[in-house]
Amino acid sequence: MNDECIVRKLTADGDGAGDDRRFITLINLLFKVTRERDPAQLQNHIQLLKETLNAAETTMKKQAILAGMNNRQIEEYKCMAEEIDKSVKESYERMKDAKKDLLVAKGVRKNKEQYELLADMIEQIPSREESQTKLSALKDELGDLHEKQRKLETKLTERRNYLHSISIILANLNRFLDESDKKEASEEQVEILSEKNVNTKHET
Repeated sequence: MNDECIVRKLTADGDGAGDDRRFITLINLLFKVTRERDPAQLQNHIQLLKETLNAAETTMKKQAILAGMNNRQIEEYKCMAEEIDKSVKESYERMKDAKKDLLVAKGVRKNKEQYELLADMIEQIPSREESQTKLSALKDELGDLHEKQRKLETKLTERRNYLHSISIILANLNRFLDESDKKEASEEQVEILSEKNVNTKHET
């Protein structure tokens, strides 16, 4: 991805907030560094650029932690859904057994107390409609979590690419500045030597 594409992606939201604001700040600082002629101001811009880059990296790490937490929560919801589904099936099996026992108990007067106990147990078991409603709601929530996780992972991938591109730009900029400093020092040495040669000729 070339620099122009990176700039266009980072500034697409205007002057947004949060992470987007940090990336816009990074781009603005890069522009200032390339145009600054005052060495002191240039060092200040570079230091601020490094600090902003570190803040963006910290935010990305936080988002990665959040993604991990969401993954764990999704797994927990999966386990809960499986347990509820298993519990519903077991409840229906118990209900069938209880109904059979209840039919037997109805024909036997001496088992009246057992009949009443079984009847109470059947009433306490939730209806199939109620159980299905709860299970459906849980599955919907699980689907929402999957979607949130997908969006977060997409955003993390984009942020990682942005940070990598900006790190490359910063490294190239530092290399350019080092080469520029060396070139200026070399030119100053040549100038000094030339002046010495001229003075020597005049003296002779």
